[in-house]
Amino acid sequence: MTDPEELRSFDALAMYAPPLSTHSQSGKPHADEPGAKWPRRDKGNAGKGRGTPKREREGPFESGLFDDRYYEPSYSGHWHSWRSGPHNAEIERLQTQITQLQRAVIRHEDALNLMRQEVSFVIYFRIGVDASIIPAIYRAQAGWRELQRTQPSKISAPMRNDLFECVLKELHRRLKHLEEEASQEARDHLIRAGWLLTNGSTDVSQWQWTYLSWDPARRMLIVNRDRTALPHQRVLDAIGMLMSGAAKPEALTRFQPFRQVTQQMTGESVRFALQYPFLGELARSMYASTLELRNSASTQVVAAQFKIERGDRAGLIKHIARYFAASFAGADGPAPRLRVAFAELAAPIIQTRSILDRQGAGIAL
Repeated sequence: MTDPEELRSFDALAMYAPPLSTHSQSGKPHADEPGAKWPRRDKGNAGKGRGTPKREREGPFESGLFDDRYYEPSYSGHWHSWRSGPHNAEIERLQTQITQLQRAVIRHEDALNLMRQEVSFVIYFRIGVDASIIPAIYRAQAGWRELQRTQPSKISAPMRNDLFECVLKELHRRLKHLEEEASQEARDHLIRAGWLLTNGSTDVSQWQWTYLSWDPARRMLIVNRDRTALPHQRVLDAIGMLMSGAAKPEALTRFQPFRQVTQQMTGESVRFALQYPFLGELARSMYASTLELRNSASTQVVAAQFKIERGDRAGLIKHIARYFAASFAGADGPAPRLRVAFAELAAPIIQTRSILDRQGAGIAL
C-alpha cells in the first residue's frame, strides 16, 4: 500500500487526476465540501429567449418588499382593512412574536460570529499570477476524488486535511528554495518590495518577513509598520507545526472554497474558509501558528494571504434585518404591504382557531 504521507503533496495527488481535457466538472459535490453555488438569476441583461420573466421567478422579498401580487385578499375578502376586523388582536400578537423572533435570530448570528473569530480564518489565493497555486489545488482535488473512487484504501484523511497539508508543504518548499543561491533574483524582488528584510546578509538567521495591510486607495498591499517583522525561522517553525497538525483528521473542521475551484477560474482571487475545532490543545496550537502567519508577506510566495474571519453576517440574516427591522422602524407600525403580508400569513392560523373554537376544542396560540 502506498504510504499516505506520499499522497500529501500536489504532485503526488495530481498523478491520479484524470486528464484536464476530459475531467468532468459537473459531478455531485463530495460529503466534505460544498457543492457549486446555484447560478445567479438577478444579474445581467435579459436575453432574447422565452425564459420566465424576472418578476415571475422571484419571491416576495426579491420583488420589492411584499409585492401585492403575492398577498391578494383571500381571507374574509378584504385583508387590507384588517385593523377593523375581528382578529385584529391576534394579528397584532403575531406581529410582535415575529419581530421578537427576527431580533433573536440576528442576535444568535452575531453571537456565533464572535465565536467563529476564535477558531476561523480566511485565505485568499490569487488567480492568474505566476506564484498562484490554484491550478495545483484544482489538480490535487481532482486526483484525490479519483483516488477515493478507485483506491479508497489509500485515503487516510478527509480531503480538507490533505489539501491544506499540500498548501503548507508547497509554501514550506518555496520558502526553503529562497535560501538557495540560485534564488537571488527572487530574493532581490522581495527585498525591493519591502517584504523580506535581510540587512544585506545571506545568513537566513538574519532574515525577517514583514506584515502587510491592504491600502484601499491604491488597491494594493503595503508594508504594515505597526507590526514587528517575523523571523524567517519562526515562519518555518509555524508552517512545520501546521503541517504536523494537519496530518491528523481531527485537526480541521473546514478547509473549503467559497466558490467552486474549476479548471478555468475568473476573478482576482479565491477565498477559502479555514476553521479549527473549538477545543483541544492541538487546535489552540494550530490557531496560534496560523495567527503568526496572518497577513505575513511570507505567504505571498504562494500568492496567498491569511486573515482572521471578520464574522460578517450571513446573507440570509442581512436579508431579514433589511426587510423586517426597517419595516418596524416607523412610529405608525408596519408598512401597509407588510401589514397585508402578516394578515396573509396569519390566515391559516386564525381559520384553524375559529374551527376549533366552534367545535369546543379551544387552543391557546
